[in-house]
Order: sequence, then structure tokens, then C-alpha cells
Amino acid sequence: YQKQDYKQASPYFDQYAAAHKGKIEPSLQYKIGYADYKQGDYKNAIANLRAVAARRDSLGQNAAYHLGLSYLQANQKPQALGAFDAARQSPLDKTIAEQAALKYAQVQYELGNLPDVITALKDFRKKYPRSKNQPVVDQLLSDSFLASTDYAAALTYLEGVGDERGEKLNGTYQRIAYAQAATLYNNGQYAEALPLLDKSLKYPQDDALRAAAQVLRGEIYSVGQQYPEAITAYAAAARTAREGGVAADETQYVQLARYGLGYAYYNTKQYDKAQPQFKAYLADPAAKPADPNYYDTTLRLGDTYYVAKDYQTALAQYDKVIQANAPDKDYAYYQKGVTLGLLGRKDEAASTLSTLLKANPNSRYAEQAVFQQAQLDFQAGDYGP
Repeated sequence: YQKQDYKQASPYFDQYAAAHKGKIEPSLQYKIGYADYKQGDYKNAIANLRAVAARRDSLGQNAAYHLGLSYLQANQKPQALGAFDAARQSPLDKTIAEQAALKYAQVQYELGNLPDVITALKDFRKKYPRSKNQPVVDQLLSDSFLASTDYAAALTYLEGVGDERGEKLNGTYQRIAYAQAATLYNNGQYAEALPLLDKSLKYPQDDALRAAAQVLRGEIYSVGQQYPEAITAYAAAARTAREGGVAADETQYVQLARYGLGYAYYNTKQYDKAQPQFKAYLADPAAKPADPNYYDTTLRLGDTYYVAKDYQTALAQYDKVIQANAPDKDYAYYQKGVTLGLLGRKDEAASTLSTLLKANPNSRYAEQAVFQQAQLDFQAGDYGP
């Protein structure tokens, strides 16, 4: 046993145990169980170590820890949890207590008991601030915070840790602050979301997440019609994504930034600046007709050409939306009719407007379409009732 030749030691232990049933010293019982554990005989290891683990001395603490390891190998996680809990709470051997505390948290995580994991790991960081296991602890704590979705509680704890967070937990702080901001945004709590985005951006560990936070800032400012601030946020998002090398998970933020930036310029009548954003969005290989913003962007691009009096190019954009039978085709029909009228193609204009009214008489553009038809008749000299 002292030479760690447990295979050779076990038969002698077994012979002694058979001859002294019920009278084995706890230290020997521990050695028998430990030898069983080292040989992978977890069933016998559990039987022998369990008899010693209840002791309140260092031997009992060691037995409880290795009992927990044996239970794990036997896939008896709830029982392992109890053994590790006993070992971690004993103050006698700090090394064993630390190892048991980590195992306890890991098993709780595997069992899906996230609040217990978080409580255990908070306690671990407090008790063992200079532990060599800190990277493992921080990874597990990060995973638990993110999986728990109790972002407010996670933020409170992480802010309390302060400068001792380290790189891993700073990355978690960035992600959780963003996630909480997104939750508030989805609930319409825009003013409350902005400060959390600022907190997320303060620790830019992840470029994609930084771009996401900047896009969300742009969205919030756009909702509040604070377009100069929105433009700044969207432009920052595009830069961040490009600086990150535009990885696959960052392409979406480049596109969202282009879309938001184009709209912010469009809503402030800066059509010459909106146009290249919409064009870039549609030209990107990531842009697909199935995307919810694809044909909306096509319409807005058409509108920028319309405002610039490039009517033929505007018509081409409106036709794309009509031919795709996209949701906003009513607007495309209406704009096409108006544009054809401006080009002097009166018959085509009238036919296009009629198509809109026949296809969807309840369209929100129906009244305007009727007015445009009347204008065309007036211009043609048809003044009849």
C-alpha cells in the first residue's frame, strides 16, 4: 500500500478484513476503501469508505472526499453530492475541503441545480481567493450565471467583486449586462436598458457582443427618434464588427448596422447618405430574400432613387418587391404608379394603380391611389364627374 501497489495490497487487506469482521480499525478500513477506489472497484470502495466517512476527523474528511469520487464513478451523483458536502465543510484539511467544494459545485451543475452552484461558487471564491482552481471556478460560475437567466442578481454579484473579477468574469459581465439590457428592451423599458449597454461596452471582451450592444443602442435611440445618437451608435457597431474581422457571428451586426444607419439617415432626410447603406446591405452575400428586412430595404433604396429623381432605377427596385410578392407590395405598386406618372407614362401609371385597388381595396394606400388616379385623369383633360 505504501508503495502504491494497490493491486498487490488488496488481497492482504481482504484476508485481514475477513478474519476481523466488524473489528477493523477505521484507518485500515479507509486504506481498504482507497485501494478499491484506485483499482476501479467502486462498489467495494463505497462500502468501505462509507463506514469511515461519518467520522469527524481528518480521516473521515478524506474518506468522505474519496467516497464522493467513488459515487461519481458509479454514476450516483446525488450520493456524491452528500459526500462532497461533508468533506467541504470540514475545516481539518483545507486542501481536501477546497477540492471537495469544487467537486460539490460541479456535481450541482451537472444535476441542473443552478442556484446551488452559484451559491457554492460564490462561497468558494470568498474562502479561496488565491486558489489555483480559480479559472475552473470562474468558468463554471460564468456558465451558471448565463444559464440561470437571473441577470439582475448576477450583475449585483459581479459588480460587488469589482476589480477581482478577472478576464473570464469580465467577459461574463459584458454578456450578462447585454442580456439584461436586451430583456428590458424587449419589455419596452428603453431608458433602463441604455445604462446596462454602457456597462456591457465598458468590458469589450467579445467583438460580436460589443457590436450587438452598439446596434441595440442604435435601436433604442431610433425608437426615441434621437437620430444623431442612433447614427453614432450604428456607425460604431459597423466599425466594431469590421475590426473584429467580420467573423460569421459578426456579419449579422454589420447588416443590422447598415439597415439601422440607412433608416436613421432616411428619417432625417439625408437620402444621399442612406442610399449607400441600403445598397451595401443588399449587396452583401449574407443578404437573403428570406430575411425580414430584405424587401423593406429594397423599398427604401427605391425611395432614395425616387427622391434623387432617378426614376428608372427607383422603378427597378419597386418591381423587385412586386415580383417577389413581398408583404409591402402595396406600397411598391403605389410608388410605381406615382413614378410612372412622373415619367409621363400615364396609361401604365393608371393600370398600376388600378391593380393595387383591385388586389387590395382596403390597402392603406388605397385612398392615395384613388387621388393619384384622379390626378392622372385631370392631367389627361378628363374632368368628368
